[in-house]
Amino acid sequence: MDPPSISHSQALAFLVLDEIRFPAQGLLGDILEAQDHGPNTNRDTCIKISRQRIGPKGGGAILVHAGEHGCLVKSRSLSLWLLPFHEAKTGGHADEVIDPTGGGSTFLRSYAIDCLESKDIAHAACWDLGTSFAFEQAGMPKKSNAGDMELWKEANVFGRLKKYIPRQKCPPNAVRLVTMSWSHDSLRCGTRRDASMNLRSAIWDDTNSPPLTMPHSVTSSGSAAQNDDEMLPDAPAGNGVKLEDMFDGDDDEEFPASEAQDVKMESSPAPEPPLAQNSAAAEVDTEIMLAFYQRLFPFRYLFQWLNHGIVPTRDFGNREFALTLQNDAYLRYQSYPTADLFRKDILKMNPSRFEIGPVYSTNPRDRKTLRGGQMKPVSKELVFDIDMTDYDDIRTCCQEANICHKCWAFVTMAIKVVDTALREDFGFEHILWVYSGRRGVHAWVCDPRARNLPDERRRAIMGYMEVLKGGSQTGKRVNLKRPLHPHVARSLDILKNYFAQTTLADQDTFESDAQAERLLSLLPDKDLNEALKRKWDSSPGRPSTNKWADIDALAKTGKSSKLNTSTLRDAKQDIVLEYTYPRLDAEVSKKMIHLLKSPFVIHPKTGRICVPIDPKNADEFDPLAVPTVSNLLAEIDAYDAKHPAGTAEAEVPDMEGSAVNGSDIKGTRKLQDYEKTSLKPYIDHFRSFIANLLKEERVVKREREETGPAIKADPMEF
Repeated sequence: MDPPSISHSQALAFLVLDEIRFPAQGLLGDILEAQDHGPNTNRDTCIKISRQRIGPKGGGAILVHAGEHGCLVKSRSLSLWLLPFHEAKTGGHADEVIDPTGGGSTFLRSYAIDCLESKDIAHAACWDLGTSFAFEQAGMPKKSNAGDMELWKEANVFGRLKKYIPRQKCPPNAVRLVTMSWSHDSLRCGTRRDASMNLRSAIWDDTNSPPLTMPHSVTSSGSAAQNDDEMLPDAPAGNGVKLEDMFDGDDDEEFPASEAQDVKMESSPAPEPPLAQNSAAAEVDTEIMLAFYQRLFPFRYLFQWLNHGIVPTRDFGNREFALTLQNDAYLRYQSYPTADLFRKDILKMNPSRFEIGPVYSTNPRDRKTLRGGQMKPVSKELVFDIDMTDYDDIRTCCQEANICHKCWAFVTMAIKVVDTALREDFGFEHILWVYSGRRGVHAWVCDPRARNLPDERRRAIMGYMEVLKGGSQTGKRVNLKRPLHPHVARSLDILKNYFAQTTLADQDTFESDAQAERLLSLLPDKDLNEALKRKWDSSPGRPSTNKWADIDALAKTGKSSKLNTSTLRDAKQDIVLEYTYPRLDAEVSKKMIHLLKSPFVIHPKTGRICVPIDPKNADEFDPLAVPTVSNLLAEIDAYDAKHPAGTAEAEVPDMEGSAVNGSDIKGTRKLQDYEKTSLKPYIDHFRSFIANLLKEERVVKREREETGPAIKADPMEF
């Protein structure tokens, strides 16, 4: 039988695996020149090796084939012992092939590698057990049949699993459920994924059974913590997601459309802030990530946004996507001629995130076949990036990646200032603000004029926006000429109220001696500075609000005969701007080729979705209340339990359906999963944004289609 074909993307994903060292147990001690091979040699040596740099990126692993003892798998993030299939006799050795797959070292290696990749013992077992029986011993064993079941050497996969799964502490009904859904046809190479899918579904769907974990987890005692604990994930708690729903069962050679229903894009209100949810950060495992892509990610609308229409064009086909895989491999220059191909590849690769780049003059995948300079970026949204870490020198509540409601006000200020400038000063209308999922926001200016800006004009716009000069360790960062530029004067009007509430009250920025000294250094008069310092030294812990009021109070007493009122006013305005004006990552905006994280992906550290923000209601946006992927999946289960399929609540009017018998009566459609969750208002806002953008695109689109044909492909229909 010919092996199943493998796509270019799949091959890349496999090739980026880090080096895997695979010594036999007897040679393990020699690796680090152990004097003898005692009972702890395996553990101690593996711990030492795993803490070294294995592979090009230091993320490799060591797999120890320990004969009848099984296989030890050790990396910096995983430590587990894979049991042998056959147990050794008391005081002796096993009479049969003893590794977990029954197939010898070759299959044991692929089995262990799969465990490292998926952290799922059942997934690894299914991929390898089904095709390993032909190699139980040297040569080809005879095949026989028992009814519809294939037997190899009088053994079948169910009998083998029935013995092996309990030893790995799988749920007791796993084999029964697999037997019901796994036919002998599933053992063929082309459908092994179906077998894997069914077994994992059986294991995770058993809500009354303990989570699947590995026994004999290897840990290091008496040494520094190196994350040596067992890393296999527990069953997804509380979401009830069936694993078969997470996998795409279509043939790998085709990219058929999904059955998700079309939704007419109508103008919809901006999303209301959802109810507060658990704000604790929690990393997202691969199963949850895949469930999100399968059930909730708005592929349809993302395509329409980037394609600027329904029929696929070069705006989408020549667009670069960059995928970050679960093993941190980074795949650039991915492109897709249609949305179905895009969705299919995302479901296959299951990236932890993906980024969006420019539209190129040719397909980015063909770059290696072209001469230098033939592939050029031709368009991309004008983007802005605001990161909370750039405010670390002026916020007192949090640092680095941490945020709270108090410091998020800095981001709110930035949204208001930048959005107003883009609309009023440059005339842009289609600006999509997106929460980054953790500590910042991104702006995508999608107007055709903005997308076609060359780099020099992008730099000019960025220069127009910049008010702060230098870094946090430099001197005065704002030193503006008077009268103020209209953009700066307008920004000051927006920011001064935030300065009083956020900088002075919430952050109490000038309470510390260091920040008080910084404030004094920004004032223009030496005599006033000395008077303020004496007053503040005599009153330790004086609040920032009082210190700010002291500046005017002492100035009015005539402490300095040289002080000019207008000079002091200008200095105070500069201080307000320095502590509140947006801090933009200039390099992100200056070049068309810069990539930016896609809307609606999951932040892998927090589990929060990168949802759009309505700039008109920026004050009401709460980053800590943004839904997490786990909460969304739980919301789907709760809705489905309350509204079974077939009930009125499980369906909605199909606004695009055909009239019945010539009447105006429309049909109904199945409610999409996102419509059952708190993600709905965000997707509705995105749809409304796209609808308004496409209105402007129609004229441009018509001209483009007259001068150059669209990519010949079917429209995206899910």
